[in-house]
Amino acid sequence: MRQIFVHSNSVLRMWKSMAEATKEAGKVVKKEAKEPAKKEAPRKEAAKVNRIEELKKFFNGTKSELKKVHWPDRQQVITYTSVVLVTVALMSVLIWVADLGLSALLQLLVKK
Repeated sequence: MRQIFVHSNSVLRMWKSMAEATKEAGKVVKKEAKEPAKKEAPRKEAAKVNRIEELKKFFNGTKSELKKVHWPDRQQVITYTSVVLVTVALMSVLIWVADLGLSALLQLLVKK
């Protein structure tokens, strides 16, 4: 029984310390909330933006990024293009055959 009492006392002390910490944290938050917020002065110089300089900077950045791109050579372009064209042709034939089959099935159902 003594062990349960000791354990419950330690739990109570823990809860009290947590409650005190929460109260102190609340006080700190309340103190910080009372301080006035500092307002920044509007920048008059930043209002004027040189659009031409921004465009030059943008295009220079784009140019430098395009230099980093690995461009395929002529043979790779031909190979990849033919793969795409063959795949599109096969899929077109597959869809055409499915369409013919479904059309024939629908005609059989409508005739009856």
